Amino acid sequence: MIIDAHVHIGSAGIGGQSISFEEAINLADKTGVDKLFCTHALSTSYDFEEGDALLYEAMKKYPNRILGYVSINSPRHGKRLLDHFKKYIFDYGFHGLKILSFYKSVFLDRADPWMQITDPYAYPIFEMASEWKVPVLAHATPEECDETCTRFPDLRIMMAHMGATQSANGDWHKGITVANKHSNLYLDTTSSSIDLGMVEEAVKAIGPKRVVWGSDLPLLDQWYEIEKIRCAEIDLESKKLILGENINRLVSEIES
Repeated sequence: MIIDAHVHIGSAGIGGQSISFEEAINLADKTGVDKLFCTHALSTSYDFEEGDALLYEAMKKYPNRILGYVSINSPRHGKRLLDHFKKYIFDYGFHGLKILSFYKSVFLDRADPWMQITDPYAYPIFEMASEWKVPVLAHATPEECDETCTRFPDLRIMMAHMGATQSANGDWHKGITVANKHSNLYLDTTSSSIDLGMVEEAVKAIGPKRVVWGSDLPLLDQWYEIEKIRCAEIDLESKKLILGENINRLVSEIES
């Protein structure tokens, strides 16, 4: 079972990249990917309710191919957001939470914080995710993940791009170091960097059971991202864990 744990559907708003559910599934057929763990671009950039509703319709249409993240662009929606999260996890069968965090957006002409996972307004939803064992894919810096994992030791966080985001200056080494401190922190391998040894170093430091593969489709090339794992100098069992078994285990442990 190969699961792409990091897929964006719709218009990403960066360089004009956009992909539909049907296009993503067709590509997955070519790359040998069984399931796509998706967030809708509308949820992270505009309206979390509208975007998640569109994702839910796709999950019903493609029940064996699409998994859904509840995706939010701000934790400051109060009870409305918490009720939405609970409904989509328990009633609609979503399997995770996707949250974007930027200290300084590299895509917008602004220097003020757009969103941070360390924002106290995010605490209630992280408390819920901790209780229910819902995994969180966080586009966040190693420093943010360090603080959040310390505050919420039962929260299962996947640090997108191993923390090698633009706002973190591409320092995936720091991401690995922080993951080595926290048993509840997982590393997401999606990255536009082509540094040799990135995957191998992560496996060496924290073991293969806390490394999760994703592509960041359509922003990054799914072919390249999967070959980065297939060609890594690690054993076959580790590759199986990273390419699907780890994320499948995480979503199967959500408390119903």
